[in-house]
Amino acid sequence: MSDPTPAEVVALHGPSTVVHAQLCVSVDESYARALITARRWFDDGFRSLGGVFREAGLAQTPDQLDVMARLSGRVPHAVSAMLGIQLEAGGYHDRDVAYSGEVWENMLLTLGRLPTFVWFHCEANDGGGEPDGPYFDMSMHRVDSGGATWLVLAVGGPSELFGTDAQLDGLAVFLRGQAESANPVHGEISWRKKSYDKSVLETALNVGPAQTLPTGRVALRGYGWVTVVPEEIGERLGGLEAIRDSGGFVEVEHLGAGGFWCRATPRLSDYDQAAAERVFRAFVRVLPPGRPDMWQVYPPNVLAPFDPAATSP
Repeated sequence: MSDPTPAEVVALHGPSTVVHAQLCVSVDESYARALITARRWFDDGFRSLGGVFREAGLAQTPDQLDVMARLSGRVPHAVSAMLGIQLEAGGYHDRDVAYSGEVWENMLLTLGRLPTFVWFHCEANDGGGEPDGPYFDMSMHRVDSGGATWLVLAVGGPSELFGTDAQLDGLAVFLRGQAESANPVHGEISWRKKSYDKSVLETALNVGPAQTLPTGRVALRGYGWVTVVPEEIGERLGGLEAIRDSGGFVEVEHLGAGGFWCRATPRLSDYDQAAAERVFRAFVRVLPPGRPDMWQVYPPNVLAPFDPAATSP
């Protein structure tokens, strides 16, 4: 069966419309570093990326920010901001509550208990008061696998929040700032349609973080416009200068606490099939085996349609 064209995938599934940044850190390697990274992810992310949602959070009361007030009031451009915490997988989760300074601080304190899932969802009505406006998501998912634990941190929003080059540069600056001190296992910026926990490559290989994170310092979980590479994999690739000379990237930097920041093209809009294949060739020795199912690569995401195990470096 031949690979689909991007138009065929869009016709079947629709396009990806949410720009998404993800960072993964190990709890076992350093509980303190993982916790600090998670707290900074939420605090710095809301402050630097939250835009009108943060302005509303600072100016309005919890009653005004409750999702039911937004939906029932049908006020044009009204905003809701809700937090939720699930302490254990499959267990009861706290009722979603509207944002306030006190609720936010309690959430940050609860991160120390390593809840299985924490989410912060902001959304706005459109100009007619309908619930079709932009939204902003932040989350933390705890992944337990093989006796070890990781945190998958995510932030995302639609083109209304991340549609310009300046906004996307702000997202990249945020991700790099978080990665600098995290000694990350993985990170990326991509378009999203389904799970915020999976990389684009994981979706196309029909695997998830529980399968890939135990070997995340041996095989890359994925690649994209921006890829955060763990220290061990970067060294296997030859280190900073070798990655820079690979031809896959316009920007490669070594991160302060370990790892490598790799940006494939100056702008996300430049990241096309040719760019993805250059990145694939640069990483081919450290990618997991398997040919991606291109029906699961939702445009404008792109992957190289090759099995690394059958491709010469």
